[in-house]
Amino acid sequence: ALTRLAGGRPILLPQVRPLGDLEEDEPPFAPGDIGLDLRPAITPLARRFELARLVAAHDPRAAASPLHALEMADALGTFLDSCQIEEVPDMGRVADLVEADLAQHWLDPAAFLAIAVEQWPLRLAELGLMDPAARRTLLLRRLAEAWTARPPTQPLIVAGSTGTAPAAADVIGAAARAPQGCVVLPGLDLTLPLEAWNELDVQHPQGALKDLLLRHDIARDQVAVWGAGAGPVPS
Repeated sequence: ALTRLAGGRPILLPQVRPLGDLEEDEPPFAPGDIGLDLRPAITPLARRFELARLVAAHDPRAAASPLHALEMADALGTFLDSCQIEEVPDMGRVADLVEADLAQHWLDPAAFLAIAVEQWPLRLAELGLMDPAARRTLLLRRLAEAWTARPPTQPLIVAGSTGTAPAAADVIGAAARAPQGCVVLPGLDLTLPLEAWNELDVQHPQGALKDLLLRHDIARDQVAVWGAGAGPVPS
């Protein structure tokens, strides 16, 4: 599309990268020295089978059924990804569920998660690897810090992201504060009455955008319409 708009003139095409999929060898998100001390990410297939082996070691039903072990491994992987994306500070607190006054049908899952949370990091350390979601989140966090300390000077546009992950939201904020930074919010409803906007929760389709604006101290009426002038830059 950009080539067509150029009308045959030579142009430098922009670098386009998905915000949630950082790769060291792909600028502009090449983390360089911020990722030197990070262990490589475990591959999805290896992770699935390693988790299944861990499940089978602690669950007789899984040990007797490889399919059940793989299903439990997938569920465990989803749980771990969610915790890592949300940057849960202490996943070991899952163990507290076992001690709480829970209904009996919750005790076995809580105990299983407690064992997994303790054993899986140990296994990753033995392998010299880390979870992909944890690695991406940490790279995003470090990128946000690097861009805050040394803002990029080239044109920088973040478009289409609601910043639901805390680290991604901070990257978006750092991009907005850059000298030539710009954030294009996807589908922000500027016509919703203020009273209704103030009552929105995270379950509402606009909830993520509201949280993103609040995170960076931007009022909704400060957001400009695309093509109608530049919006504010958060301080």
